Amino acid sequence: MITKIYKKLGGVLLLFGLLLYGNNMFAQTTVTVLATGSTGTYKTGSVTSAGVLTDGTMSVSNATGTPKGWAVFNIASLNIPANAIITACSLRINKSAVSGSGTATNSILAVASDLSVPAVASSGATVYSSITSGTSVNTTAWGTGTGTSTLALNAAGLTFIQNNLAGIVSMGLSVNASTRVYTITGYAGTSSTVPQLSITYILPCSGTPVAGTASSASSTVCPGINFTLSATGATVAGNITYQWESSPQGANIWGSVSANATNTSYTVSGGITQPTDFRLKVTCANGSGQATSNVVTVNLKPVTQCYCTPGTTDNTSGDNIMNVTFAGINNTTASGGVNGYNDYTSTVSPAQVMAGMQYPVSMLISNGGTEYGGIWFDWNQNGVFDTSEFVNMGSGASPTVLTQTVLVPINAVSGTTRMRVRSKYGSPLANTDPCSSYTYGETEDYSVTVSIPTNCSGIPTAGTAFGPANICSNQSFTLSDTAFTLGVGITYQWDSSAAGANSWSPITGATTPNYIVSAGISTATDYRLVVTCSNGGGQDISNTVSVTLSPFYNCYCAS
Repeated sequence: MITKIYKKLGGVLLLFGLLLYGNNMFAQTTVTVLATGSTGTYKTGSVTSAGVLTDGTMSVSNATGTPKGWAVFNIASLNIPANAIITACSLRINKSAVSGSGTATNSILAVASDLSVPAVASSGATVYSSITSGTSVNTTAWGTGTGTSTLALNAAGLTFIQNNLAGIVSMGLSVNASTRVYTITGYAGTSSTVPQLSITYILPCSGTPVAGTASSASSTVCPGINFTLSATGATVAGNITYQWESSPQGANIWGSVSANATNTSYTVSGGITQPTDFRLKVTCANGSGQATSNVVTVNLKPVTQCYCTPGTTDNTSGDNIMNVTFAGINNTTASGGVNGYNDYTSTVSPAQVMAGMQYPVSMLISNGGTEYGGIWFDWNQNGVFDTSEFVNMGSGASPTVLTQTVLVPINAVSGTTRMRVRSKYGSPLANTDPCSSYTYGETEDYSVTVSIPTNCSGIPTAGTAFGPANICSNQSFTLSDTAFTLGVGITYQWDSSAAGANSWSPITGATTPNYIVSAGISTATDYRLVVTCSNGGGQDISNTVSVTLSPFYNCYCAS
């Protein structure tokens, strides 16, 4: 009875052990074999072109006779399974002395036989010719210092070892073009200095593999930004293939991410543009067993979290942006902000624009010399200021007002996006500069709301017009409006009248919600914006903006 209980218990323990071991039963295995020997065995040694043999320590150089070394390894003693697949090999050598000069590469030449046999028989010529005709399995520099070097075998070396798992092989050592003389420790060395051959292998897969646990380095990413997927615990074995798959979030429509997404770790180059599910498919070619990992969902961050932080600028010497006017924005400031940056996206009402329409934009830059301006609009709302989204504002001697006309792309994405305005002293801003660092200037961010054109109907809304209360004679200023109707068939017209006369007439060319009165005024003037819907002729008129002249004594230039 007791014997039966122990047998049952042993079976349970064995089954439990196999379950624990199962996920790793195909893990890579690394084994090592040393070039061992004793005096007179020639398991390591060197030989000259004249066939002169040396037992034990190897002297390898391009000196007279170009002596070459060798070391014998009994791979069969490792009992590597015949069906094993070799994945990596390396040879460790110890340089006990190095002399001469040069940095040329040297060679390891593999020989599929035990070179100690002809060496013991005093057939040095056979040993030398066997080495020189061996398979080149490593070509690299051995360095100029003493100590151990571990030299990885190339693809030809892996094939060589694969074909000689049940045999005894020799590794020849040859110096190529340099005048270096290497003294290499032979079989008489310690376990840490004697030549050592290291072999890593895996066994072929069978049955259904394990797909492991998939994860993403980031659960939320910015559009178009690279991120990395990885899986742990997946079966590692010969004839195993890995393939990352993706599907629109929740759709369960799977396809290969890329022909190159064939490792347990994969970087999604170019990122994603919509929330996406990922999984790893693992297949065993021996029987076509297949498994898939858990699903990993990667979401998009709000684009407002994805804009680059502008580089630090020094605006203590001027070069500040004093005013930005665009499509309802008319923001006058004096501060250069923290590190030359001001974020007005939540404190200034968004500009209102419509896809396919043109709008004037202006920026006033304070004193500091020749000032340059540039503006970026994230029309595609990908969280990146693309080079194609740049508006070059040109330059001027400060204080200067820079003006330009902005065409909103017809395919601009609707909704609220970001506009970045930058000033720079002394040199132009390039379209690649939305985040770059430079010494003198300022950066300001604003929100812009993009609407898709629709046909207007009925009576539109003229919104609220605003402008400066007073201005110096003949000084340029800007009229703006906010909360006006947008749409196909909408037209805008600024009217003017002598102050209080209520005698209105249209201003030639003043047909956008923002209008720069470039020549200024010489007498007090009233302004209003007339908004018309051509589909039915509905019309609305804004409030009146009265602009008076500042007292002359406030208009002298500063000394």
